[in-house]
Amino acid sequence: MQRSWHKITVSLPKGASIYDTLRLDILPRGHSVTGGSLAELARVCLNYDLDKLSGIRCSNWDSHDFTPEQVRYAAMDACLGLAIFYELVTSKLPGGSHGEVDWWSVSALCQGLVDAKFKGTFMSHICNDKNPNAKGKKKKKEVQTLEQLREKPLSKVYVARKEPLYDNCKLVSPDGTLLCTCDRGKAEWYVNKDIGKIVTEDPLVVQLKFEPRGIPGPDREYYLQEKSNMCVVCGRTDSYIRKNIVPHEYRRHFPDYLKKHSSHDILLLCVECHQCSWTFDSTLRYKLAEEYEAPINNLSNAPTKEDPVKAKVKSSAKALLRHKINGNLPVQRRYELENTVKKHFDASIVDQEMLQSAANMDTRVSNELFEMTHGEKVVGATSREADGFAKFERRWRVHFLSTMQPRFMPDLWSVDHKHESQVAKREIATSLKN
Repeated sequence: MQRSWHKITVSLPKGASIYDTLRLDILPRGHSVTGGSLAELARVCLNYDLDKLSGIRCSNWDSHDFTPEQVRYAAMDACLGLAIFYELVTSKLPGGSHGEVDWWSVSALCQGLVDAKFKGTFMSHICNDKNPNAKGKKKKKEVQTLEQLREKPLSKVYVARKEPLYDNCKLVSPDGTLLCTCDRGKAEWYVNKDIGKIVTEDPLVVQLKFEPRGIPGPDREYYLQEKSNMCVVCGRTDSYIRKNIVPHEYRRHFPDYLKKHSSHDILLLCVECHQCSWTFDSTLRYKLAEEYEAPINNLSNAPTKEDPVKAKVKSSAKALLRHKINGNLPVQRRYELENTVKKHFDASIVDQEMLQSAANMDTRVSNELFEMTHGEKVVGATSREADGFAKFERRWRVHFLSTMQPRFMPDLWSVDHKHESQVAKREIATSLKN
């Protein structure tokens, strides 16, 4: 997996470049964890009592040289963090911790927990009254600056919608025939373009001022009904996000006539159900990878790769920029980093502008071994099969129903949706090109 590793943490570290973080304190759903501390997680998950001595915990961690006690303390935290992570994820995998671990499934299990924001303070801030070297420092400003210097900002992998997906507004033809239900934005777009007029405000009904062109078919009734804003699996109504039944990595390569104006395969799932569904999806992706000899993207099957030389220069520049704020680099280490930057720019001295340029440089380069992505290869092979797209969509729909067993699916949702009208759509699309 390309850049799929995660940094496992309980609290955010100080002065480190962070790529991906995983909040261990919110991972053990279903466990009787009363707090988010590492000691509590170790007790519940590993049956291990961790002795967090306050004398070491609140000692001077800003020092360049750590005591043997501090080193053992930090090493134990790191080892326990990995052990807790391994225990939690393997307990959710088929076969437990026995045999080879499917790390793609592990990554899927972590979706929604990766890069979750940590709302707290660093330990050195908490213990300022016990750390004489920390007095007088502007900690808040320092943290904000370090955030800007990180490799990438913390992202929200899964974010519940703030507003309902379905507004259930209605579009009608000039003669009053119901055309479809849609969101408020789409309905108001017709009004703002003066090609539609409002018939009623609540519920919002917009009548078009022109005769729409469309392909009436047996599936049309699905788009006329109102839909509920709820998770189709468990029925939760207070938190949900969109789920693409056919993953975007495949659908993006579909012909336009299959992608436009079709929301049948977009459903609502709560965050927990979405995470489970994503895990199940990975198994079908691997089956497709084997069937079509289309490996899941890895270092040799990606359009770009990281240039290790540029990455080293970029990392060096960021460390030097942090040094200008903290002043915590040993002299020899600072010289080494400066020489790395100077060699790259063929310069005799390093200035602020050079460091900023190096810290912001793009370290990705074209991968000469790249042919095409997994999704592109699978869809390309599918397009050459008889009724390939219809069978491919149906396979993903059946997969979703069999793995998630949803209890609140919209009426008229079907695994064979649109298949009868695909031929007509393809013929129209072909005629428009000719």
